[in-house]
Amino acid sequence: NAGDEFGRMGSAVLKLGVSTAATESEITSMGMRLAGAGKVMGMTTPHVLGLAAALSSVGVRAEVGGTMMAQVMEIMARAAEEGGDALLGLSQIAGVTMAEFSRTIKTDATGAIVQFFEGLKAIDKEGGNVFRALDNVGIEGRRVAVHLLQAAGASEKLAGWIDIGTQAWEENSARTKATTEIYSTFISQLKLTWNNLKDIFITIGDELIPVLRIFNETL
Repeated sequence: NAGDEFGRMGSAVLKLGVSTAATESEITSMGMRLAGAGKVMGMTTPHVLGLAAALSSVGVRAEVGGTMMAQVMEIMARAAEEGGDALLGLSQIAGVTMAEFSRTIKTDATGAIVQFFEGLKAIDKEGGNVFRALDNVGIEGRRVAVHLLQAAGASEKLAGWIDIGTQAWEENSARTKATTEIYSTFISQLKLTWNNLKDIFITIGDELIPVLRIFNETL
């Protein structure tokens, strides 16, 4: 339910806040910016939060970088479905075939983002034209390119932070399940106790009724 979902999300955010250079408020704000695009790409909530923590940890601000990253994720999701020049440009950045990158986007969205980031870093390191590479994908603007290169700095630790967020999410789920089981057991025992008490009262009543009848007749 919504309460359990909120509790799991809170556990993941707190754990990521302790484990990364990002604060809980930064992770939450970034996560809200990425949530819609993450859903389109088929990412789970802890994966989105792990990505949010990774981006925030390298100084990417939610107001600008989060919105920009969400747009990139939407372009990736659309390219995987429609193909065309956008998918060609993305696969060239990632250094794989169009079919391979399309499959990765659909089956491992986080892995696709890491490949994209690693590809951008490689182009920049080798002296290539990052702006042209992004322009081929439909991502324009020097400012956007600078933000994406900054975001790419998180690629090496992204998988690890996603694992941390997922573990915290699952641990909270386990605690919630255990608490629910304990509560259910308590309620079951309480009902059993009440039923037993009712049986006792009925038995006592059956034995007392004749006595009370005799007592009333003597009055």
